[in-house]
Amino acid sequence: AYLFQYQHPDIAKRDILNVFNSYKDLRPVLDSFVFNDGTRKELLCLDGTVPVPYKRNIYNIPICLWLMDTHPFNPPMVFVMPTSTMMLKTGRHIDGTGRVYLPYLHEWKPPQADLLGLFQAHCVWRGSPSLLEGCCSRQTCLPSHNARWEHAQFTTRRPKSIDTRNGATMQ
Repeated sequence: AYLFQYQHPDIAKRDILNVFNSYKDLRPVLDSFVFNDGTRKELLCLDGTVPVPYKRNIYNIPICLWLMDTHPFNPPMVFVMPTSTMMLKTGRHIDGTGRVYLPYLHEWKPPQADLLGLFQAHCVWRGSPSLLEGCCSRQTCLPSHNARWEHAQFTTRRPKSIDTRNGATMQ
């Protein structure tokens, strides 16, 4: 039902289901995305947490992965969505809006590039300190065994619509 307005719904569905098989904490949400020029578009967002091993702990990092209606022929837009106990720090891979920049996204070329490959690429989701240090301080980012409360808090709300014009987010 979410993919009726997508140009390639069968390919998008297959790509999304492959991710859901490996990342059980993600869920689909249809919401409004605000582009830099102010236009809004209803897009599918994969909302939830991804486990990131780092220094002998596994951290559940809340993300929102927006799929363009041309998916998979354009890369998704990935945002870290910090909880109230996390502090977003900008860096090489994350900007002030929480948007994630990775070589895999920049070099996105289907059919070689897909969502599951994004999560497995470049070790950014699997233990790179750049993601953890980019999204939270050591004092505020809780390991996954303490993150059930954070995860519940995160998944009870809809993802925010992202307004990339000035770095602000809108409900």
